[in-house]
Amino acid sequence: MSKKPAPSVKKKTKYFLKKKIFFVAPGSLEIPNNRGGGIEQNIFFLAQYSPIPTIVFSPRRGKLKLLVIKNRTTQSRIQYSIFPAVKNYPPSSNSFISKVISTLSNIPFYLEAVARILIFNKEIDAVIVFDKFLGLLPLFFGRVLGKKTLYMEYNIWPWCYPSTYRSTFFWIQITFWKILCRLVSAITVNSPTIKKGMISYSFALGMEPPEIFIVPTGIEIELLSKKKNRPSEKFVVLYVGRLVEERGADLLPLVISEVLKNKKDIIFKIVGGGPLFGQIKAFIRKHHLEKNVELLGQKSRREVIGLMMQSNVAVFLSKTENYGSLALLECMAIGCPVVATNVGSTKELIKNGINGILVDPDPYSIAEAILNMSENRDLLEKIGQRGVLTAKEYSWEQVVHKFVNVLRNETNC
Repeated sequence: MSKKPAPSVKKKTKYFLKKKIFFVAPGSLEIPNNRGGGIEQNIFFLAQYSPIPTIVFSPRRGKLKLLVIKNRTTQSRIQYSIFPAVKNYPPSSNSFISKVISTLSNIPFYLEAVARILIFNKEIDAVIVFDKFLGLLPLFFGRVLGKKTLYMEYNIWPWCYPSTYRSTFFWIQITFWKILCRLVSAITVNSPTIKKGMISYSFALGMEPPEIFIVPTGIEIELLSKKKNRPSEKFVVLYVGRLVEERGADLLPLVISEVLKNKKDIIFKIVGGGPLFGQIKAFIRKHHLEKNVELLGQKSRREVIGLMMQSNVAVFLSKTENYGSLALLECMAIGCPVVATNVGSTKELIKNGINGILVDPDPYSIAEAILNMSENRDLLEKIGQRGVLTAKEYSWEQVVHKFVNVLRNETNC
């Protein structure tokens, strides 16, 4: 059998950006927003630090505090939609119906985005979206108007788990992906694993992929460097993230049981919301663990950083990737030692035993790592100090520099 030729890479087109970038934010840029950070926080800081003027178009909820971009070198600003933000975004359920309803509810917002692109046609050079379905609308009009079009992806799950490709609605995903690849000038992802997954996905479909660049998640080094990890006397283990299986939240009950079986004075603090919230709450009640486990739900970014400062260890249990985790980088910047599952490109960020601890994604390995660290405070301190040095490589200044290079096609990421 003859081997399939490797997918070729489209030739670069040079873009000289002299005008504005137009971001279409999928969620509300308000304080606090219902995601607790994520994509919206990345959009905000890209605009905040960008040397190129930026317009961020965002839905709004109406009762929350509006964000203001404080970029002294450009006239960047946020424009809020006349339509309210979708209540069920991101979908609280992984069901197809929930995702369809959430997507259709966003149609008015994306139609307004198209209208604004037409209105600001002479002011903008680039259109950037984060939704590979309805985002096709602004991408199409941006392309027709001769703008650079960019798709940014922060979700690893669709690209690195082939089983998701073989769903009943596989043909819908393929159709939208093929159209998107024709409309975009380039794609950025925040981890090497997503890039590999996208290339493999395109290759399996016999497609020529667009240029794909890695622009990692950034953190506010100046702010976080002023925060110091000062854990309490009791040994506190922190989990921050969506309570979904992809993030390893289903492992928490077994991890907690195994740790408390060996050491009963350890405290677990769980921050986040999601489909598994009720299940974890029921587990805590059933085993009468209220004194050892605090299920805190969603918290503001300020509150989360405060919890990081008070914790001895933070655990990141993703079954797919920890590389692009904002919370993980923030923990490292503060000096809170991290235990992370050795999946995806995590090993490119964390060197086991040096700036963090890598473990297999099973509850017994995770529990063993937590117990070992609770007995070795010197190791904790050394890992925390080295984590701070690693996190400095992900300052927003450096991330935005990479991002702007992608826009100007001056990078080989």
